[in-house]
Amino acid sequence: MKFRTAALLLGGLLACGIARAEDDPTVIRFGVPRDAAPLSFIDENGQARGFTPDLLQAVAQAGGFKAEISIDWWRVNTPAFERGELDAMTTVSSTDKDLAHYNYSIVSATIRGVTYSRPDRPVLDSIEKFAGKKLGAMAGTTALTHALRNPEWGAEIIPFHTPDELLQATARGECDAALFTSALTLRVQNQHGLRKVFVEDLSHSYHVVFHKEDAKRFAIFNEALATVRENGTYDRIFAKWIGPVEPRPIRLADLRPYLLPLAGVVLVVVIIFWWQRRMLAQVARQAEALRQSRLELEQTNRKLAAAITRAEQMAAQADQANQAKSSFLAMMSHEIRTPMNGVIGMVDLLRDSPLTNEQQFLVSTARNSAESLLGIINDILDFSKIEAGQLQFDERPFNVREVIRSATASLAETAKAQHLELAQSVSSDVPEQLVGDAGRLNQILINLLSNALKFTPAGSVALAVSVESADEGKARLHFTVRDTGIGLSAEEQSRLFQPFTQASSGTTRKYGGTGLGLAICKQLVEKMHGQIGVSSTPNEGSTFWFTIELPTVVDPTTTPSAASDTPPAAAVDLSRLRILVAEDNAVNRNVVAMQLKRLGGQPVLVENGLAAIAAVQQHAYDIVLMDCEMPETDGFEATKKIRAWEAARREQGETVIPLIIIALTAKAMSGDREACLAAGMNDYLSKPLRAPELNAALNRARATLKR
Repeated sequence: MKFRTAALLLGGLLACGIARAEDDPTVIRFGVPRDAAPLSFIDENGQARGFTPDLLQAVAQAGGFKAEISIDWWRVNTPAFERGELDAMTTVSSTDKDLAHYNYSIVSATIRGVTYSRPDRPVLDSIEKFAGKKLGAMAGTTALTHALRNPEWGAEIIPFHTPDELLQATARGECDAALFTSALTLRVQNQHGLRKVFVEDLSHSYHVVFHKEDAKRFAIFNEALATVRENGTYDRIFAKWIGPVEPRPIRLADLRPYLLPLAGVVLVVVIIFWWQRRMLAQVARQAEALRQSRLELEQTNRKLAAAITRAEQMAAQADQANQAKSSFLAMMSHEIRTPMNGVIGMVDLLRDSPLTNEQQFLVSTARNSAESLLGIINDILDFSKIEAGQLQFDERPFNVREVIRSATASLAETAKAQHLELAQSVSSDVPEQLVGDAGRLNQILINLLSNALKFTPAGSVALAVSVESADEGKARLHFTVRDTGIGLSAEEQSRLFQPFTQASSGTTRKYGGTGLGLAICKQLVEKMHGQIGVSSTPNEGSTFWFTIELPTVVDPTTTPSAASDTPPAAAVDLSRLRILVAEDNAVNRNVVAMQLKRLGGQPVLVENGLAAIAAVQQHAYDIVLMDCEMPETDGFEATKKIRAWEAARREQGETVIPLIIIALTAKAMSGDREACLAAGMNDYLSKPLRAPELNAALNRARATLKR
């Protein structure tokens, strides 16, 4: 800041000061520089922000006066100060030449010096190393003014107009170093690989200046500023806007919190020393102490053995509890999926019937609600499998781009209904074929895209895929799902990826969900040797990202894609097949019967395993749809008895065509499919039973019968 010192102007300032002395001293008008972040600047709302405005408000509160801040350019505030329209000017350096013309407050900020230099040049971290060096500094800054006023440094000072100009010259070697203040470096974009160091013995002090005649306001301000510096408020404001607080002398008050812990430590050390001496003396004086120690050791060993026994018992109890949990989940899966099979099956049958538009809407709504409930059940089962280490991965080749297209296509209607843009982009270097579980990758993408659509009221959701690295037959892919939704705070982001947790209770109430989806995604990604994370800003959107590392396929042309679009199986003609349905639940029995009748079949229905065994032995059937959980005799036992009956007939010389038995089960835990096949069943269908899956199973059965 440059102040004019002409005698005529000083006379005018004296007159203004006399006039101001009659004003209310509890109001102080401050001139603050406009473009001096982080010290002071104007935010997007036109409000004064930064270290200086916050400090002035804190000082005003401590001093009991009102601070009126005028944030503007120096060329505007300086004349206003000279005319008496402002009472004080802030951010005035102690290097100013007009020190004698104004009242300078105690230091309002101390900013350290900083140098940027090339790695191959000497480190300039003290003033004594400036000698013989070329130092560049920005015109109009305190750093340049200070350097020009200290020729004893022995450095050649070169002014520049912009920070980038100065850094480029330093990077080219035209300057040994670029000289800044630490506050200004917060705005410097160092894109040239320069080394940044603090100059330990170089600092710049800033003050608030008042007119000589305005002694009353000056005294009030100075006293309040001293209070703020003393009570720690200044340190908090400085750390918020600029960085580490400048060191200050250690005072007795600073040590008081440590006196009690230190005294405690000393006391403990003394007690330990005294106890050791006492014990050594006892050992030296009495042989009985050795015997006592041996007895105590034996007692400790007995306690340890008892503790180990208890630990083993607790481990066994924990294992039993885990087995009980798995059994409970399996039971709940069966009990929930059984009625869900009836709901979804009947709704599907109703949806395929002639309906009005309103009826179609009602049926679709019911179907979507049932699918949502089924999704929650599947999430809980998936999480249980992960916890138990039973989650299986299907390692086979698949086409990455087709998985991505399938995921976005499945959510296209949802995005369209919400008037959102759903976009995807895949980098050209992404391999066509990888080896892994395409279904699990699709599960991750569907979960992240669904979440993005759910929490995006307007705008777009974009999926992008690129290659992070590729070598030795492996590729590491980077996926991002970016949305323009409600965003997340830092606290909310810290709670993500934890089971049964959502960002906030308000989010749960408004958008619903179990909070398991992201936790499952995290486990799946880690199974694929990757990581998952999020970056987000409230009200601006979120970007969820994850990486996976999978083997690549050497020759994609010779390996079929596991994720390629498979045409749906042709509807099987059941008119010539004899089908038996064993199902104890009346609703589910009717659902299966109606689904089979729509395919041309005329199934025979029985209510339990005993009836199924009797029916098979009395009449010839081609296919049995066997429910696994039935009263009297369940599907597993019934299947074993049917296979034993077939084997006995073969031993008697009869020609027996093996009956095709397809399991119908509401269980979906790990090992359920294997248990069905081990019992002698040929295929496995999980409830809720959908028509395409039933059709595919019947096609497989018919193909087996033809052989």
